[in-house]
Amino acid sequence: MGGRFEHLARLRLRHSYLILLALGIQVLVFSPIWQRWVGDSPWSSALYVLSLLLLIVVSVFNWRVPGVIPLASGLLLNALVILVNGGHTPASLQALKAAGIIGPEDSFDSLRVTNSSLIVEGTPLWFLGDIFAIPKEFPLANVFSVGDVLIGLGGVWFLLVNMRGPTAQVSFQGLSALAFLKRRHLLPELLLLGALLSLGLFAFRQYRLAARREFQAALAAHQAGDVRHAAQRYVRVMTLYRLTFSPFIATARANRVECELIQTADEARSQGRLA
Repeated sequence: MGGRFEHLARLRLRHSYLILLALGIQVLVFSPIWQRWVGDSPWSSALYVLSLLLLIVVSVFNWRVPGVIPLASGLLLNALVILVNGGHTPASLQALKAAGIIGPEDSFDSLRVTNSSLIVEGTPLWFLGDIFAIPKEFPLANVFSVGDVLIGLGGVWFLLVNMRGPTAQVSFQGLSALAFLKRRHLLPELLLLGALLSLGLFAFRQYRLAARREFQAALAAHQAGDVRHAAQRYVRVMTLYRLTFSPFIATARANRVECELIQTADEARSQGRLA
């Protein structure tokens, strides 16, 4: 089980410069300056998701490295739950309190800087969110997800195996973008990168089309006077599809407020008649 950290220093991962880029993006997004000037905006969520996708791309090119497959699986699960929840990781209120992130009597709104959203009824893929917790009585108390567990297991596997020295069955490449450009036989990797980019663009286009359909359905319900269902659809547009950067996101936000005002007025009139 013994190993040396110097073996890790000799490790050569393909396209590992993307790891540095991904980590740099995360440092930027969660920095106090960014949180102060940009805060919880679609740009923050989009950049965070981009950093996860970059790490997944690196994992694809290094899938033979011990530990990378569970690590990549965890990244993929985390990216998936973040995408379907509008750029936020859904978190359990009980887990947040158990970890001491918020006080026993505090609400989720007391969190100031976070990329989390609260798990409520109807939260998509809530079981992939931060539903587990390291209790506040222990060091490094925090909430975590199934994806985080896989990332942790993959990381431990990666360290245990690769600290013992390079394995014969794995071929590693240069650490820098310059080394990548100097390599021969780039065509297969360029084709794979192109395929991944094309797949991403196609998925984003379908994502925007789904957002437009949801917004049109909300408008139809709104115009028909069904403000309750219209408000629910507007909320989905504002949350699930906020990363589309579509101009109708702001319209959905304003229309949702209008629907809620109409609902409040209708309820007040109904209570007045009952009285």
